[in-house]
Order: sequence, then C-alpha cells, then structure tokens
Amino acid sequence: QSSTQRPPLAATPMTTTTTTTAATTAATAASLARLLAPCELRLLLLLLLPCLVRALEAPAWVKELRAANCARATEDVSEMYEDLPYPPRDPADEVPGQPFAVDAPSTPAAISHYLHAGNLDFSALGRPFRVLVAGGGTGDATVMLAVSFHMAQIPAEIVHVDLSAASIAVARRRVEAHNLSGDVKVTFHHGSFLDVRPGDLGGLFDFVNSVGVVHHLASPAAGLRALAALLRPEGGLFLMVYGLLGRTGVYDVQDMWRLSGLPRRAFLEGPLQALLGKLPAGNRLALNPRMWSRKVKQGD
Repeated sequence: QSSTQRPPLAATPMTTTTTTTAATTAATAASLARLLAPCELRLLLLLLLPCLVRALEAPAWVKELRAANCARATEDVSEMYEDLPYPPRDPADEVPGQPFAVDAPSTPAAISHYLHAGNLDFSALGRPFRVLVAGGGTGDATVMLAVSFHMAQIPAEIVHVDLSAASIAVARRRVEAHNLSGDVKVTFHHGSFLDVRPGDLGGLFDFVNSVGVVHHLASPAAGLRALAALLRPEGGLFLMVYGLLGRTGVYDVQDMWRLSGLPRRAFLEGPLQALLGKLPAGNRLALNPRMWSRKVKQGD
C-alpha cells in the first residue's frame, strides 16, 4: 500500500480523533443523564449507542489491514497459539478438586439452569453426559467440567478439541493433576472442529462450550453451523466471542504489531514494553482497565 493509504507507524494518529469523539459523546451523554428520569435515560443510551460505536470504528486503511489478516485466520491462529499457548497456565498451580481458573458456565448446575430451566435429570440419560470443548486452549473449561462433574458424581465424556498441540499438552497435564476416576473421561483431539463429524468424536454432544474461538474463523457463520451439527437436537451451546467495545485499545496494539513488520516475540519483548510504559492518559487501551490488567499483561 502507498503511504497515503497506510501512514508510517510513527506518524499514524491511531487513536487521537476517535478518542476525542468518543469522549465528547460520552461527556454529552453524562450531562444529559443528570437531567433525565431512568426510563428516559435508557432511551437516550439506546439512541447514543450507534454514535459511540461509530466513534470507535477504525480508519479505512486499518480495516483493510485487519481484513487481509482475517483471510488467513485459521493458519495465523494455529501458529500463534502454538507459540504462545493461551491462556498462560502452569499445571503445577492445580490443586486436586480445586480448578485454578473458575469457568462458571462449565458446571452441571449451570448447564441445567441455563439450558433446561433447572430440570435436567442427568441420571435419566442412562449414559454419560457428553461435552465438546471446541477450541479449549490450555484447558480452563475442560478442567472445570471434569472436576465439577466428578464432584457431582455425574458420569461424563468430555472431548477437548484445539488447533494447538502446545495448548493441548498443558490442558492434559492440568486434568491429570486432579487424579479423576473413571466416571469422567477426558479425551483430546488435535485439529479443527470444522474438519470433524460426530462419528470422529464418538457421536453427538449434549453440550458444546466454545469460548473466544468462532470470531477467529474466516467464516464465523460456518463455524456456528459446524458446532450446531455436532449437537444433539435437545443440546445446548455456550458461546463467547470478542466484542468491539469490550476490547477497546487491544486491536490498536495488534495493528501496531502488524505495521511494525517485527516477529511476534520481538515485538512483545521490545517495542510493546516501551509502548505500554508510555501510554498517554487518553489512550484507548489505557482507558480500558480490564483489558489492560487482565488481558494485555497475560500476553493477549
């Protein structure tokens, strides 16, 4: 791309205009909020939401950069998580019966409550409850499922699928740390859930957990169809995808890395550290404390 399409990194005002616009919109909303009744306030927020989203939109050249990256999404994601298994977990932190990371949706109680109005009788199935963790990474959901079903004395078959062999290795060691008995069986499959059929994984599933995965695909819609094809008709799905507003600032840093031309680790260990130490107060990442404290510092 020419310099008119993609300004040099050092000269690119990546957040100034959008931050100012968003801040002005937010300040206006706050001023009006003090004058309105709760019902009027809710209506105002609904009307202003599109303005806030537009204010956070990236420039056209940044959208082109991201679109080019998405074209090879599966390959890039596989390579990234092979190099940097995510989330960073140490199997030594697992205490038998006490998962290091609490994954609230991945328990028998949550599954029964949210998908079956609390009326799911696991014993009436007459077989183990089958769960697919699609894109399980280093195992937060898989460990929580295995431990919680074991403690509830509910037989279960859990299949952990991931593109990253390095992540699977961590997840496997974390599960092994809990010394689970035969009532809960955990198996691992290295590959993409897009490429498997129910017969490849032992049949259809009662529950699918897919967190932080589908949006990485070249076609998220195709990903959803693939997950639905692995579910029993009465089964349910827990799905989490990244949100534009919730990850404010993170995408800006990712764009900076792509523009730098540096290998990932060289950027993480060099320019990124200097950048994070000098963010101005109005920077979008600095204004997003959850991403700053819980995601960026973990290597996201």
